[in-house]
Amino acid sequence: MIQLDKVVLNVVEAALSIFRADVATYVPQLFWAESVANQAEIQTWFGNPQKVIQTTVGFPTRSIVQPGIWAILQSSREPDDQELQSWGTTGEPGVYAIPHAGSVALVVAAPNQNYVLWLQSVVQWALYTQRPFLENSFGLHDQRIAASALTPEPDSGGDVMFPFHRVWTLSCWYYDQYVQPLTAITGASVTVEVTDSDA
Repeated sequence: MIQLDKVVLNVVEAALSIFRADVATYVPQLFWAESVANQAEIQTWFGNPQKVIQTTVGFPTRSIVQPGIWAILQSSREPDDQELQSWGTTGEPGVYAIPHAGSVALVVAAPNQNYVLWLQSVVQWALYTQRPFLENSFGLHDQRIAASALTPEPDSGGDVMFPFHRVWTLSCWYYDQYVQPLTAITGASVTVEVTDSDA
């Protein structure tokens, strides 16, 4: 079965590495609307290996390190027949495949608004350029991306705005393959126990 959050984050990490390895080529292409001074700052920032960009599947369970990208699973469902009219089926003998529509949110955050703007642009570029790879390697069909507004986050007291974030969401559908258990679970083999919590 596909772990959509890991698949998408791994692809974004790979694209980010490619971008950072050749910022002199990619910055003028991606950030052509920025001033020469800003392009130089972007190259310096992304080109510095000491500037770590944290990437995490799921919400962080320890102190948050920024800038970062967090891949969060969103709602999912089985697509209806109308949505699948032009697609065939897949699977091997003994392997079952169920079409599934899912989405993953990539939360891009940093304490500096410019860093979020620049990093979220690279994430958008990664999602665009890696579409063929995601489709051919993982069968992610009908990929669509959407983004939230660039938003400052209040602190716990609500009086200071410190980190900024923007969320890119990739939606798609794919075949989730699974293997039938050797012994099928039936209603007769399951015992449901109900307890009274007030007892």
